[in-house]
Amino acid sequence: MKILCSTSYNPTLNISSGRFGTDDIVAAPRACDWGNAGPAKHLFYLRESLKIMKRARRYDAVVLCTAGAEAFFIGGLGRFICPHTLIVCADFLMPRKSRAVHAARGWLRGVDAFLCIRRGDIPVLRRRFGVSPEKCHFTYFPANLAPEDYPTSEGDYVYSGGWAHRDWPTLVEAMSLLPFRAVLSIGVPVSIPEDVRDRVTVLPMQTPDGGRKLMAAAALVVLSLADTELPSGPLVLLDAMAAGKAVVATNVNGTRDYVEDGKTGLLVTPADPPAMAAAIDSLMTDGDARRSIGAAARRDAVARFSTDRFMKDVLTVCAKLSAAADRKNKKRRVSGG
Repeated sequence: MKILCSTSYNPTLNISSGRFGTDDIVAAPRACDWGNAGPAKHLFYLRESLKIMKRARRYDAVVLCTAGAEAFFIGGLGRFICPHTLIVCADFLMPRKSRAVHAARGWLRGVDAFLCIRRGDIPVLRRRFGVSPEKCHFTYFPANLAPEDYPTSEGDYVYSGGWAHRDWPTLVEAMSLLPFRAVLSIGVPVSIPEDVRDRVTVLPMQTPDGGRKLMAAAALVVLSLADTELPSGPLVLLDAMAAGKAVVATNVNGTRDYVEDGKTGLLVTPADPPAMAAAIDSLMTDGDARRSIGAAARRDAVARFSTDRFMKDVLTVCAKLSAAADRKNKKRRVSGG
C-alpha cells in the first residue's frame, strides 16, 4: 500500500518517509496552528484539511496522526475529494462538548478507522459521536526519548510539568504534607500556600526540551491529572518512563493503559492529596524501590512503546480495511455482472 501519514507538528511522534515492510510511507507534517483562535482557527484547519485531501487522492490511505478538527473536515469532505482513499485517525483529539461539535458529529462517519491511544476513548467515541466500536482499535502511543539525549541523574526534587487537564491543586496539597522539594512547570495560575513556597518552585511552562532536562535531573516524576474523557497524557508520562524515571500518576484514562501499578509506576485515585502524598513519600524515602520501578519503566517503554510498534498497528489496520474494501468491490462487480 501507498500511505500518506499526516503528522502533527509535535516532534514526539517521529515518523519518517520510507519503506516499511511491503508498504510505502510518506510523512507529511502539518503546519502549526499556534496563534490562531476563533473563526481564524477553524479556517486554518479547513485549509490544511483541503491540502491533505487533495494530496491523499494519490494514496491508498491517509493516516491522520494526533488530529482533532482535521478529522471532522476530512471525514465529511473526503468522500467527495478523495473517495477511493481510506481515512484512518490515529490519536483523535477529543474536543470539548459544544453545539458546533454536536452538529458536526456525523462527519466522523467518513473516517474508516480510529486508532485510540487510550482504551477509555472507545466508549466515548461511541457515546458522543456514534462511532461503532468495530471501527476502533487500541494502540500504544510511542515514546521516542533516547537516554543519551537527556543524561539522567538523581536530584533531590519531585518534578511535574505539562498542561493538558493537570490537577495542580491536588499535587500542591500533597506536597504540603511532605518535606520534599518540588519543581513545577505550570501553564496556568496556581495558588501556592505560603508555608510551602520555600519547597515548591513554580516555573512558567517550559519548552519540551527544557521540561525534559528538568525531568531527567529529578528524583521522581509526578503527573496529577483530572479525571476527564478529554485527551490527557501520555507524553510526559512516556518521556519519564523512557528516561528510566519512577512515576507517580493519577489513575485516569491517560495513564492506566501505560503504567502497571506497583511495577512500572504508582497509580493513585483522582483528587486524593493524601493518597498522592503517600505514594510520593514511599518512593522518595526508598531509593532502591524508586530505581527498581524506574528501570522497569524503561524496559517497558523500549519493549512496548516504540514508533515501529505504533506503525505496525497502523499498517495492520490499513491492510484489513483495504482487504475489506477489495472484497466489497468484488461483490459489487459480481452482482453487477
